[in-house]
Amino acid sequence: MIEPYYQHNGITIYHGDCLEVMPHLEPVDLVLTDPPYGVEFTGKVNKDIKHTNGYANKIGDDLVFFKNVVIEIINGAISKHKRVVSFMSNKNLMEMPKPNDIGCFYVQFGGRVGPWGFGSVNLVLFYGKDPFLSRGMGSRPNSWFVNETAPKNGHPCPKPIGWMKKLVIRCSFPGEIIIDPFMGSGTTLVAAKELNRKAIGIEIEEKYCEIAVRRLSQEVFDFKSMEGEK
Repeated sequence: MIEPYYQHNGITIYHGDCLEVMPHLEPVDLVLTDPPYGVEFTGKVNKDIKHTNGYANKIGDDLVFFKNVVIEIINGAISKHKRVVSFMSNKNLMEMPKPNDIGCFYVQFGGRVGPWGFGSVNLVLFYGKDPFLSRGMGSRPNSWFVNETAPKNGHPCPKPIGWMKKLVIRCSFPGEIIIDPFMGSGTTLVAAKELNRKAIGIEIEEKYCEIAVRRLSQEVFDFKSMEGEK
């Protein structure tokens, strides 16, 4: 097991290949991630790497990487951890393991341009059992209408912090542990920290680890009032 790149107050970052790190981690309550979608997004192609499963080429967003790395990580997470929640694009949705449910973030006035015009839906795949229904706490929405965008932070495609907070609140309880195997700039970890969850992030690019550490080092306010949790 590699040594943590960062560890403080329930938040841990590993700088390394998620295929190497994930098998060494104990089962947790939630895997929450925004992985590469295999859509040829060139902003994520930056250096050569050889993964533990023998797959070697650039860290990127091509379909081969998606099938050999992203799908392997998601399948492993589903079999080992309590819940898995992942963003995903329309294009390669059918390549993913069949989810227990599908939700979305709907952005009315923005989105990619696709074969049928503007795509305003950001899909979210849910695996495992709903934590609230499992506790007899009733049903909650699995989708959100949003207009928030993420500020530039040095990562090519960060998710808005408000989106991740909604998923952390919806998919876990205070004190639970969250893993993000494709951590990027650390938005999942920042949301977890602000909402009283422990979290582990894995990122193969050190420059993104540095961004995540800077974000985690900023002052955290008390967000309990926005959760509506007793």
